[in-house]
Amino acid sequence: MSDGNFPHAIDLSSGEVQWRFERGRGITRPAFIDGRVIFCKSTNYDDEGRVFALDAGSGDQLWEFDLGGPTETVPHVADGTVFVTRFDWSEPSKLFALDVETGDVSWEFGGKKFLCEPAVAGGTVFLLDTRTLYALDAKEGETHWTWQNEQIATTSSPTVADGVLVVGERKGIRGIDACTGDPLWRTDTDTNSGSTEGVYTSPAIADGTVYAFVTSDQPEPAGSVQAFDLVTGERRWKTEIEFHVGRNLADPIVTDDAVILPRDPTILDTTHVLDREDGSSRRDLDVGGYSAVVVDGHLLLSHPDGVHAFEIG
Repeated sequence: MSDGNFPHAIDLSSGEVQWRFERGRGITRPAFIDGRVIFCKSTNYDDEGRVFALDAGSGDQLWEFDLGGPTETVPHVADGTVFVTRFDWSEPSKLFALDVETGDVSWEFGGKKFLCEPAVAGGTVFLLDTRTLYALDAKEGETHWTWQNEQIATTSSPTVADGVLVVGERKGIRGIDACTGDPLWRTDTDTNSGSTEGVYTSPAIADGTVYAFVTSDQPEPAGSVQAFDLVTGERRWKTEIEFHVGRNLADPIVTDDAVILPRDPTILDTTHVLDREDGSSRRDLDVGGYSAVVVDGHLLLSHPDGVHAFEIG
């Protein structure tokens, strides 16, 4: 977990810090795999554009990899490989496939602008490059298919489940066949008539339902959390929530019975907890979070004044 500064491990029952990694200032949300913690250094700090692997028990560094440029994305780990993107406005972007044991490069893939992290499922890496979706072989990096659409939201990381790839769009959300790249459905988000309306963060998928945070800042700020059927795209429910223009977008987190939406604490210091079945509000926490994770029935929020833990259920 990180408090927005340095990554550290916390005892869940007591809140005591078990270890702290001092080189990790300004990290992205970490990934966990087989006793390892994998995270990237974000921009605006020393050592930016690096990937670190730590021992989850001790915090000892296992390896690091220099991306050769900045990154803002979260690493994705699947089948013994770490997938991470490098992004710089002035340079071409790259996707790196790293061996999780050593940090060595297995393959890399170049593109224009990778603004979000990839999704991995069924031996395929799904990557968004500006307005083009790529499906790449996870072992070799070869291209299986591509799909282009000018309405794709470039910051919405693709999400995949049960053979359906879901991407956010301006004024809508879309399902695509993960095997062929053929469009399956598209549903309007209907938040307001603004030209900026859309799904600009990563949707979440659970038990055949897609959950998405929809925002618009024109003609006035508006936001909602919406649920869609994964197979048909039919909207199941929509709940309006407060939205302020600025960096307060968030990826929804889904638990057994709730949809959780943490907000940027510097703009709107709250976390929404909605019922999964109908979208009704269960409660609003008075703490937001730069990032969040659910562990053993506890919601952990990374906040400017530290890590906050809440029991959920």
